[in-house]
Amino acid sequence: MDGAGKEICRLEGLSIDQETQVLSLAHLHTEEDVVEREETCLRTETHRLRDLLQGQEQDLRLNTQTIRSLSEELASREEELESLRREVESAREETEGVERLWSSLEKDTLSIEASLTEKRREMDILVALMKEANLESLSIQLGEESHFPPRRRIRGSARQLKDTAPTNRHPHGVWV
Repeated sequence: MDGAGKEICRLEGLSIDQETQVLSLAHLHTEEDVVEREETCLRTETHRLRDLLQGQEQDLRLNTQTIRSLSEELASREEELESLRREVESAREETEGVERLWSSLEKDTLSIEASLTEKRREMDILVALMKEANLESLSIQLGEESHFPPRRRIRGSARQLKDTAPTNRHPHGVWV
């Protein structure tokens, strides 16, 4: 029995090894099933993520186009704003120029008015001097009338002739 016992022991060892291998293979088969399920889940998740990525890429392209469009519109608006700023500055400069001109014209007007007032005063003085000279000349002529024949008759005294007297030649009057 020694030979048969050894053979039994050997066959039992082989049987144990084969059972271990069968268990190992069964475990591997179970793991394979789990891996296949996980692979299926991962493939499904990968497809879902790819679809999501494609959607995100499309959104990104649309947003990029929108950003470009908005950037162009912003640049256009900034140009318009700069143009308006230049127009406002130009209008401000024109207004300041008009204000300076107005101030200058006011000063000139005041100067001219002062000059006119001075000229009127001088004219009034000259008119008064002329009237006085005419009155003196009339009083001298009245005193000398006896030597010369009278050319015209004076109505009223020389003091009454403060204003102009009308004549045939000068209907609006002259100082006599």
